Amino acid sequence: MRGFLGFRVGFNTRFYYPVFALLFLDFGLTLEQFALLNLLWSAAIVLLEVPSGALADIIGRRSLVILAAVLMVVEMGVILVAPDDAPAVVLALFALNRILSGAAEAMASGADEALTYDALTADGLEDQWPRVLERLTVLQSGAFFTAMLIGAAAYDPNFLNHLFGWHLTKTQTLRLPVWLTLGSSLVALAAALSLPGEATRKECPEHPYRQAFAQVGGVARWLFSQQSVLTIIGAVILLDHVVRLPMTLAAKYYRGIGYDDAWLGVLGAVLAGMGAAAGKPSRWLAERASRTTVFMALSGLTLAGLLGLALAIPYWGVAFMGILAISIQSANFFASYYLNRAVDSQRRATLLSFKGLASNLAFGGINLVYTAMLRGLGGGEDLFLRSLWGLPIYFGAVWLIFVLWVNARPSQPKPSPEPPAD
Repeated sequence: MRGFLGFRVGFNTRFYYPVFALLFLDFGLTLEQFALLNLLWSAAIVLLEVPSGALADIIGRRSLVILAAVLMVVEMGVILVAPDDAPAVVLALFALNRILSGAAEAMASGADEALTYDALTADGLEDQWPRVLERLTVLQSGAFFTAMLIGAAAYDPNFLNHLFGWHLTKTQTLRLPVWLTLGSSLVALAAALSLPGEATRKECPEHPYRQAFAQVGGVARWLFSQQSVLTIIGAVILLDHVVRLPMTLAAKYYRGIGYDDAWLGVLGAVLAGMGAAAGKPSRWLAERASRTTVFMALSGLTLAGLLGLALAIPYWGVAFMGILAISIQSANFFASYYLNRAVDSQRRATLLSFKGLASNLAFGGINLVYTAMLRGLGGGEDLFLRSLWGLPIYFGAVWLIFVLWVNARPSQPKPSPEPPAD
């Protein structure tokens, strides 16, 4: 389990997260270019997500996890070699960075999880999976907590100069969070290399890509015939995509409720700490409560967080962002817990990739809805805070549609763990 935990922690510990947008802009990119680069990142994930999961099932999950770590190393290196005075070159390198980042996310998605769950199953320890997820939640939140504090501090030359008596400039600290993330990428690579291979060695097919897409089709047909699995994926996507939007806008929200930018790292760290609290209650619920109870509890938590966020209470409004952090951590916990039990080993990574693909498509969709809503609200300095009221309304509408869809479908028996092979 150490390899899996080490890879996940190293892969997701990104010291540039608290200054993500600032990093791009300080390299000379415009806001429009920043938005287009993020669109490029999303497109790379969407295009590669499911095929990579199918390839993991065919040529080996360990190989794809190692490739994901290698891509992360290269992804950081691309930014580190970006010049300061060549805008066209900087834009091209950052575009390459976003493609590599999206590809790495797609390669890692589902493969490491499926590999680890299979290893537990082979040892007859699959009932320990909730404990592994609980430990992962705590470790990731702790690493994120540390990265938010250190990353924000490393980016600020004034803070470093005051703390150590140095005379650094902004140009000298610009890449420090990236250097730190390069270190975490090497941790991820070392952990990936330590992962055990599959219990059953697979022969690489003559046409792996053709077989990968055939596998995608087979799992897709099975998925759409299994109501309970579709319901799990739909519930997770419903909760995940509506929470991810305000969390990507967290820095702007903190500013709107009265915090200075100097607090970004601290607030992000506090948020990570609140997310860590989701691990043990999530495992307790998973082992004792029904899926319906879990869904209703997370729905109530999400709605409370969105309503509290919309109130924009000066300073104290940050607590509702913490509630949303707990909600999204719990949703991902339950997705892994339920979906790994719903499919056989040969198609597990493909199914998890379907979930990742659907989540990214839903996130893109809510961004389009939010953009249209901003245009409809007009201008004004309080436009952003006014727009937050649209989130609980949107969530309520989509939640109602989802519940009606679930109840309208005929009930089915427990899903078969063996989707038909092509």
